[in-house]
Amino acid sequence: SIVLNFGFRIEVKNQNSAQWNFLTNVPRNVRRFLVRNLNPNSHYLFRVSAFNPSGVSAPSNPEGAKTFPDSNFKFTPASPSGLTSEILSPYTVKLNWTDNSFNEFLFIVEIKRPMDSLWRIAGSVPQDRIMRINDGLNPERTYGFRVRAANPWGRSLPSNTITVTTPADSNLNNPPFAPSMLRGFAMGHRAVMMKWNDNSRNETGFVIQRRRELTPTPSQWVTIDTIPANRERYRDTVGIEPHSRYAYRVYAFNTFGNSHFSNLLIIHTPPMNLISNPNIGNYHTPLNWASIQNSENFRIEVSFDEDFESVVYEDQLENVNSYNIPVGELSNTQSYFIRVVGLLNDDIEIFSEPIYVDGSSTNISDPTGIVPDKFSLSQNYPNPFNPETNIKFSIPVTGLTNLSVYDISGRMVSELINTNLAAGEYTYTFNGVSISSGVYFYKLTSSNFTDVKRMILVK
Repeated sequence: SIVLNFGFRIEVKNQNSAQWNFLTNVPRNVRRFLVRNLNPNSHYLFRVSAFNPSGVSAPSNPEGAKTFPDSNFKFTPASPSGLTSEILSPYTVKLNWTDNSFNEFLFIVEIKRPMDSLWRIAGSVPQDRIMRINDGLNPERTYGFRVRAANPWGRSLPSNTITVTTPADSNLNNPPFAPSMLRGFAMGHRAVMMKWNDNSRNETGFVIQRRRELTPTPSQWVTIDTIPANRERYRDTVGIEPHSRYAYRVYAFNTFGNSHFSNLLIIHTPPMNLISNPNIGNYHTPLNWASIQNSENFRIEVSFDEDFESVVYEDQLENVNSYNIPVGELSNTQSYFIRVVGLLNDDIEIFSEPIYVDGSSTNISDPTGIVPDKFSLSQNYPNPFNPETNIKFSIPVTGLTNLSVYDISGRMVSELINTNLAAGEYTYTFNGVSISSGVYFYKLTSSNFTDVKRMILVK
């Protein structure tokens, strides 16, 4: 495995224990890690230290988390409620809410800015947190806020919506403050996504600069774009080459002058699009990716958003180039973004282009919490139908399941399901709008079980 010279050391202990135990090391710039194989219904404490060849830092503050009880919790969490706000400055608002769920992985804070028609993700906080400080706002603007609870099986409905109007700032006749926390990742091998914190309230816009980090001498800085005020993200798609190293910096400007530069962002583009089957239809389909020189460690990440601010599933892998997300770990009816992260020997991460799995249009329900003791296929209802009908079935063991519709001649007219399903009870909503009236048969096959039922479409 890879030996890390720069990174973070993660330690863990049970809440009732006095002894901290080493858990793992992760590369520098990594800001999260999924801990597995914990005991159910237990309270743990975690802390993190940074290290480099010169030594190890003091540990961070301890952070607690309680695992769920050993019972069924694979369903969408309940919505938060009672969202309130406290204005801390013309640029900062503190949000508080009530946690009504026991099975959330995180809370997603959504914001509607004055120039936006859609809600956007402002950030997220871990489970059991009921507060977030939102900065980067502008004076004398009205914002909307709401919060959702989320886990791998879905996002709750939003909390109550609140509006916040920030007060005025009387000291704006100066050059703007510099942007900070410039961060980003390569979206495949020919695009880079970056984000930053807008710390100025009086900028006219932002200037994006890039240079190619050539050896031994980097190229000159080039301005690649100028964008309007209040933006905090940018996607660079012009002139990006595969298997290359780029540096980025951003500054703000107005009529009184320019800000200092942001921190430097270094991006490594992969040699190719890592994922070789980017058009997968659902998360049960195996992911395959290309081998990368000097890389044997990979990470799978699943998020509700393209910026991966709301990661709800991840797994650490070594010496593999294919992966199946286990059945039941995600919802069949949710939509996700999935990417592969490769770790190079010099502690550098490279990212595949995110792939989108659209589950919002699927017609199969998530399994109920009941595990049946036998296979069954129920009569569809309503029957006769026009144009939709529901087909219920039960499978007692996880396995490859096929549900198909045939006409009276035995010709398959539609394959509804052909994937691995977890044990449970399901309902599939079949829409016959594209076929003519008549008698049809639907057939369920799973493991060694097969059953056929008749249904009638009347238009």
